[in-house]
Amino acid sequence: FKKNEKRQLNNKNEKIQHYFTQEEVFAYSEHINHYLKDDEDLKSILPINPNSEELFEKVGNGILLCKLINITQPGALDVTKINTKNPNIFKINENLNMAISSAQKIGCVCINIHNQSIMEKSEHIILGLLWQIVKIQLLGITDVKKNPDIFKLKGENEDENTFSQLPKESLIIRWFNFHLSHVEPARKIANLEHDLQDGIQYMYLLNQLNRKKCPIVMLEEDQKNERLAKVIEYSKKLGVPNCIRYQDILHANQKSNLIFCAHLLNVCSGLNGEQEDGQDEELEDLVEFLNSFGVNQGLVNGVDEISEEIKNGKLLKKIQDLEEEKDNEQQQEGQNQQQELNEQKVGQNYQKNNEQQNIKEAIQLIKKQCLKRLKKYVNDPYLKKLKKEGESIEEFQKIPEEKLLLRWVNYHIQKSEKEKKITNFSTDFENGNVYLKLLDEITGRKGISGGENRIENQKEITQIIHEYFPVLKSVICPIQISKNEDLNTIFCAQLYEASQGNLWQEELDVF
Repeated sequence: FKKNEKRQLNNKNEKIQHYFTQEEVFAYSEHINHYLKDDEDLKSILPINPNSEELFEKVGNGILLCKLINITQPGALDVTKINTKNPNIFKINENLNMAISSAQKIGCVCINIHNQSIMEKSEHIILGLLWQIVKIQLLGITDVKKNPDIFKLKGENEDENTFSQLPKESLIIRWFNFHLSHVEPARKIANLEHDLQDGIQYMYLLNQLNRKKCPIVMLEEDQKNERLAKVIEYSKKLGVPNCIRYQDILHANQKSNLIFCAHLLNVCSGLNGEQEDGQDEELEDLVEFLNSFGVNQGLVNGVDEISEEIKNGKLLKKIQDLEEEKDNEQQQEGQNQQQELNEQKVGQNYQKNNEQQNIKEAIQLIKKQCLKRLKKYVNDPYLKKLKKEGESIEEFQKIPEEKLLLRWVNYHIQKSEKEKKITNFSTDFENGNVYLKLLDEITGRKGISGGENRIENQKEITQIIHEYFPVLKSVICPIQISKNEDLNTIFCAQLYEASQGNLWQEELDVF
């Protein structure tokens, strides 16, 4: 291939001209190299040279196609029936029959796709089939059943069924724009072709996904090629496999951009409220948060210690013990021995995970415990103000604690802004304004200022907390005034508990 060459294929029988580009061959070859690199049956033919025509030859016996379909949808075919040992023409036909029928089963349109056309290396047929398989595999993350976080892309008044039926490409663009909307000033794309050509939108997207690893650089017009190369470099830092070249973006290749964006969404969606700004920075924030949660318990002393505690599972055990100590101050010797055994088991389990996963586990455990403590307020008669019209007491008492907490927040912030409503503990809390409105109401301190400056809002919130709720066992960390759903839930739960809902005062005023 020559660089960015568009190849013309002539079908002698039908006198039809077909075209394909080097970008397609590169993208599919690298996709296969990445996902099938560890398959023992393919060791002799992988990796495929993405800058050659090897791809068309190496799919010819059907083995590679069957393997690719199986990782796209495990169980779509019986891998034990793939003829992998030097198949003859009859066994090759069996493989290709299995590949084509399985491709149809997972949703590929296989009209005019036949064994013979694949064996004869018909480029447009092979690339057309590969494109469908790759799309199904990568865009599976946009399935709301598999990834509920995708619902965060739904419009405020949009019907769920309508949203669920949107084309996958449209959801990718929505996801892209979701992150661009947090850029100042907000930006937007309408397609995955010319709108991405100069790399600027990619630069802003990557920065939103990880500010530390992907700082915004090279925005000048004459830095286009360098900027595009930097986009590729950043994506690899986030864990995106080699699937696109800067030339593909420059030439507005829609398929290559879709594959690239789908990989980004898979490895770093940014929809779960977390932005991985580098392990050290996140660990420092976690140290601050955990020590504030444990008050003077001395959970951890610093980043080095917490890193080790996370690895060996002891941190999780310490968090569990915080609640146990509140319920039972005197623990018997036999119980302590059992706890030591449990600690060893916890350590063994959590050593299997990476640090990031164990951080999430630690925070989720704290969240679970905070919400559990709210159950004691469920029967509080003063909470009836949160009960919806027509809702029975029984129905109200069965509401999950997290949803009850959302009602409490909305109850207060809607006093000053009746149209304002939060629906989640992630994006709605991003810059701290919701916290300021909430504190405004529950403290009775009117006129609390709030703006778009996240750092200033954080300082003001911390000052109010120290003044009105000195016993509150939490702090506002930089990672909390962002989109971290778990940490925002924890803080609101503790704020509710510290203020005891602050519904009782209004009730007393009636008397």
